[in-house]
Amino acid sequence: MNKRLIAVLVSCIPLARVFQRYHSSALQVWKDQLWNQCQHGVTDKAFGQFRASYTGWTLLDQCLCVSVNTYQHALRDVVGLNLTRVYWGVVATVLVIMAIEGSRRGASRTVLAWLPVFGLLMNVFGVAAVTAFIWMPCYFLFAKFNADVRQWTISPSRTIAIVVSMLITYAIPALLTTLVFRTGSPAEQNSMALVQVAPLLMWTLYGALDRLLARYPSPVDTVADPVMKEKLKVVEGKDFVERTYLLIGGLNLIVYYIAYMHSQLYRGVLPWDAVKMLLSGPDNVFVGQSVEVQGQFLTSAMVFGDLAILTLSLLLWVLLEDGIKSCLVVAVGSVLLGPGAAISFYAAYREHRVQDSSKLVVKKD
Repeated sequence: MNKRLIAVLVSCIPLARVFQRYHSSALQVWKDQLWNQCQHGVTDKAFGQFRASYTGWTLLDQCLCVSVNTYQHALRDVVGLNLTRVYWGVVATVLVIMAIEGSRRGASRTVLAWLPVFGLLMNVFGVAAVTAFIWMPCYFLFAKFNADVRQWTISPSRTIAIVVSMLITYAIPALLTTLVFRTGSPAEQNSMALVQVAPLLMWTLYGALDRLLARYPSPVDTVADPVMKEKLKVVEGKDFVERTYLLIGGLNLIVYYIAYMHSQLYRGVLPWDAVKMLLSGPDNVFVGQSVEVQGQFLTSAMVFGDLAILTLSLLLWVLLEDGIKSCLVVAVGSVLLGPGAAISFYAAYREHRVQDSSKLVVKKD
């Protein structure tokens, strides 16, 4: 019996309750109004800088219209803006974790390798829901390749392709959206649209980059001794993965403290006060307020809920992978360093264990 899988399935119950709370009927009523505007391409000033057309493909434009205008409302509120910065940083970490775990040699014939499918589902249901309710159960059901460390290996070309494609399709547009572009500008809307389809674009791009980079041989390929060659391949692959996670963790750390300092300097919003307000919502929508103000509060609460679901899911992953002590360290680190940074640094630490070259089994001819 897979006890870890059972634990994940049981945890889906409270996580689903959190998801249901922050994607509540109040938010749904507001989004139904927005969806109606997007379907008919009618500009309603109540929704702020409204835009209904992006690509010329009707269905895709309608989905992008809802997603972009939803996040635009969150970005117009100082709490929602900084929550979105932190949340998108955690999403970047999740995208890299999924790509790396699905690219390991032992995962090549499992559902974990169906990265385009996960990307498509993320575009439909959101990253938090797919991670908590689909990817996590799949991971603990299929990630059973523990006997030989070679089952955990991943080529350096694949790792480089993953981080480069994530930076191009997701991280750079997300940083431009939340740190550079003016709120409501066409540039912000275009970069935000890229962020919404990034999971699907990332899987497409990194496959092409991997094939290109794989053409260039590694110095390890010239080693004659087969045992040493295998060990060096493990060490090389582990080194690239660790560096990737440290890079993602460093970027998340910077974004987390930018968000904290901005909330303090701009309006003096204390983190705990903001959390208390969001914990009371979205049930307490301000009655009599405009559609714009209601939208800002509801979308900020939605981002808060998605961030909570994603962080709790990743803490459960840490708990089941390395025990309660590591989980507590990452939980504290999530507060001090930010959840994206804490999870990334943990993933780098974990990589030293899963790709331990001393566990390598080499069969000699």
